[in-house]
Amino acid sequence: RMRSSICLVCSSPTANSLHFGARTCKACAAFFRRTISMGMKYVCTTEDPSTPCQTHFHLRMICRKCRFEKCIRAGMKEGMVQKKLEEEKTSSTKSRKRHILTEQPSSRIAFTEVKTEVDEPIPSEPTQEYRSPLDRTSSTS
Repeated sequence: RMRSSICLVCSSPTANSLHFGARTCKACAAFFRRTISMGMKYVCTTEDPSTPCQTHFHLRMICRKCRFEKCIRAGMKEGMVQKKLEEEKTSSTKSRKRHILTEQPSSRIAFTEVKTEVDEPIPSEPTQEYRSPLDRTSSTS
């Protein structure tokens, strides 16, 4: 019973649920998701490729290639990783824009000319009408 809460990838005792089809900790699940969604390819860091690197949660630097291969051996499935949220938002926004552009007739926007009095000098002190209510001092006492 106690064995079921151990991550099958890094042996962390915090594997409380299934991630992508295997019992793993959240850190290994996040690593697997990032690797798949970003299409990462790793190279083993060991000098002897016939000996796999250690993958244990106490180790700070784990060989990413060996960790990923252990994720696959543990039963994590690449097909269970969803598309990145940004990609989904971008593709749905593009789809909506394309739909709007094809469905709505084009309309012309009329521009009107606005004349301003540029030559009028700007007062150095605000006039009474432009003063803030806080700036106004009451002379009545």
